[in-house]
Amino acid sequence: MTLVIAEKPDLGKAIAAAIMPHRKLRQGYIEGDNMIVTWAFGHLFRLKAPDDYDPALKKWDLATLPIYFENWGIKPDEGKKDQIKLIGGFLKKADMVIHAGDPDDEGQLLIDEILDYFKYKGKVMRLSTNDLTPAVIQKAYRNMVDNQTMRPLGEAARARQIADFVVGINYSRYFTIKNSVTLSVGRVQSPTLGLVVARDALIDGHQKVLFYDGYIHTHIVPEFSSTLCVKLPKGHELLNDNGQVTDHVAMQRILAGLKGKLADITVTKQIRDEFPPLPFNLTKLQTAVFQRFHYNPDQTLSLTQTLREKYHLITYNRSTCQYLNDEQFAEAPKVIAATLANLGANIPGIDPKRKSAAFNTEKVGESAHTGIIPTATKADISKLTEAERNVYRLIAAQYLAQFMPPARKEITKATAVLPDGIMAVASATKVVDKGYRAVLPVKDNAEGEDPELCGVPEGAYKGRKIEEVSVKEKETKPPPRYNLASLGEDMTRISKYVTDPRIKKLLLAKDDGKEGENGSIGTPATRDSIVKKLIQRGFLEVKSGKVFSTKLGREFYQILPDEVKTADLTAEWWAICEDIKVGKATSKELHSSVISSINDLLHSDYKGSALAAPAGGKGGAGEVLGVCPLCGKPVKLGKNGGYCTGYKDEPTPCKFRFWKTFFSKELTAKQISDLVSGKRVLVRGLVSQKTKKTFDAYVAFDGKVSEEGYAQLELSFEGMPPKKASGGARSKRNATK
Repeated sequence: MTLVIAEKPDLGKAIAAAIMPHRKLRQGYIEGDNMIVTWAFGHLFRLKAPDDYDPALKKWDLATLPIYFENWGIKPDEGKKDQIKLIGGFLKKADMVIHAGDPDDEGQLLIDEILDYFKYKGKVMRLSTNDLTPAVIQKAYRNMVDNQTMRPLGEAARARQIADFVVGINYSRYFTIKNSVTLSVGRVQSPTLGLVVARDALIDGHQKVLFYDGYIHTHIVPEFSSTLCVKLPKGHELLNDNGQVTDHVAMQRILAGLKGKLADITVTKQIRDEFPPLPFNLTKLQTAVFQRFHYNPDQTLSLTQTLREKYHLITYNRSTCQYLNDEQFAEAPKVIAATLANLGANIPGIDPKRKSAAFNTEKVGESAHTGIIPTATKADISKLTEAERNVYRLIAAQYLAQFMPPARKEITKATAVLPDGIMAVASATKVVDKGYRAVLPVKDNAEGEDPELCGVPEGAYKGRKIEEVSVKEKETKPPPRYNLASLGEDMTRISKYVTDPRIKKLLLAKDDGKEGENGSIGTPATRDSIVKKLIQRGFLEVKSGKVFSTKLGREFYQILPDEVKTADLTAEWWAICEDIKVGKATSKELHSSVISSINDLLHSDYKGSALAAPAGGKGGAGEVLGVCPLCGKPVKLGKNGGYCTGYKDEPTPCKFRFWKTFFSKELTAKQISDLVSGKRVLVRGLVSQKTKKTFDAYVAFDGKVSEEGYAQLELSFEGMPPKKASGGARSKRNATK
């Protein structure tokens, strides 16, 4: 029996439809003549946690660092055990396995780790495709190769996966213990935090500079008054390094000298074709959806997941590529017909034979996926939610635009020659033929500095009098605050902020041939979750749709080692992983470099900083309060108090809890944070259980917990004025709710 293992259900079902003429759909697999097709749901396994090897490692302790195991094992992912068991049963019967993971590093690893977990020793062939069309799958099936030749790709992915895990475990534990507040470190997470910290610093440190643009007003033709912007010659003494005039009086003096003079003006017109934009990749789609509908990137990801998996209305939604292949062009008539039917639209000008620049198999290259487009599935989209319809229509419009004529734009430019080498210019653009813009939400009215200029005929106009002059005050602007979409966009091109030429070169080389990725960190599948984690961990916050770094985030970023806080690790690791793929390096070389950096940190003279969990008020749910005194995991704020985040750990969950209410007084998040860290806290307004009178006292955690895991507190009046010690409380008392 031949067993096909695909990376995802939709690919598995497409493979079965393409190569199995007789088939029956079962629960979790498809059965045919001496062949079974089954699938994974992304990674079915995860790396073992340190305490899976040694329960003592559950407690966060500097003495246990660095944590690393030569042969790092994997364990089944919770929630996926049924599918793992199913595949394991098939592997016992299989004479041959067809590995149908996505044609990239992660896709190779994803199926290889299943085979390794079950110690499969039979023949394995590699089927490389991400396309769901039958012809493409059949071609890939005819051209399978021995999986052994592809295993180095999976080995590189595993090496990177373990390195990421080791960095996260060791650096996070180190900085958390040193600073007594939970601090999470990651290869992609930390540079992402750095993007926001740097942007905030530029905005907060921006020094506004006023500058002045001058304008002349004239009638090039009697019907229209035209306004042209004055341009001083290059090197003029009034221009600063940015080509701006900052002297208001001087600009007025120049303009006063021009008023009433005659100018020779040349007007030119050019018709330019504007071709449709490429189909979306995930990042571009998230940005477009955010700008148009204000859905956050994670919402867009969720919506596209539903459109793809539940309704089968779009292709793979986590793609980095914006190009399409030749097979998709051949399928275009069916896809166009289905898309128009779903939209209930009849759009003139669509020609399935028109091949836009998006259809370029060479540009798709080795990318695991193509641009996000509609499928040939027909559906009643009125049954979709409004948000689902909005996203589908946007994807559909971007696709249909590929089969429409270019938009035609008329660009009018006016140039005036003035005394002393001074020029004055104006431009305007209008759309004369909408073309593809008929289906895309693009503003199609006159554009430019002077829309009336569009009405001026092309030609040379001699001796036009400068009737009026004016000055407009402007000011330099800092870069805009990030929003969730623009932060994701900058993660795709972090190399532009890198000053080290070697690292910049490596980052760009990493993304060579990946349209839409230009020296990036993260992937479309991980970027949203990384930003969400930074927010959840208190390093970033979102206010009025803008992303800000918090005080904790800024302070933490400053103390991180340079190689962790920048994109250096991504660049360096990529270079080593490329060598692993071709046998020039081993995973041990990558891991040795990681452990070496961790050891350097462990032996540094860093003593810790005065970093603290966000203070003030009663705190928000999920706020990090400190480190659990029992197991070392983060303690967070819940509805009724603090709780250890290790409460779900198996086989020994941590029960540590901290009531928010003590002697009828609700403690603040800051007070609980201080108590967890072992500090003695003055609490005012406690209420005696006997007399119901209020009193003040020092409160401290005595290091003991009840059988249920609740922290025990003690009262102390030592060092307090006698008049404060009222209410009949005993000198020591255990905490009660």
